[in-house]
Amino acid sequence: MRVQMEMSERQAKIMIEALDLLSRIGTGQVDAIEQMLFKMGIMPDMQKRNEAEDALKQLKSAYFPALQGNASYGIFNEQTPDESKVSWDMIQVARNKIAWHKNPKGGFTVDFNTPMPSTNTEELIRVDIISEEK
Repeated sequence: MRVQMEMSERQAKIMIEALDLLSRIGTGQVDAIEQMLFKMGIMPDMQKRNEAEDALKQLKSAYFPALQGNASYGIFNEQTPDESKVSWDMIQVARNKIAWHKNPKGGFTVDFNTPMPSTNTEELIRVDIISEEK
């Protein structure tokens, strides 16, 4: 089965952020949860933030006991779940297509790099820019 989706640029950016969170969690970067909450403007007071950081450390310790401190698996690591790898591959293609559409002459950010698949279980997605925003 193939699925085709159409979305606004804002929706695409939100999808990319959500996929990024999924890819990071699977590599052991559970602190990305806190970073996403801050990005969304959800900020607890300092005491609650310290409690949340402790909880995230416990979560990481429980689910990723081999990883210490800020360590995480790379996206190409065999320990990284395929869902995280597929998410990462989807991010690369979407941000690449958007970057080249917005700046056809190219640029120096990673968005302009040719997507490099991290998994062989799925083909890279296809992204087409179909129109400008209304």
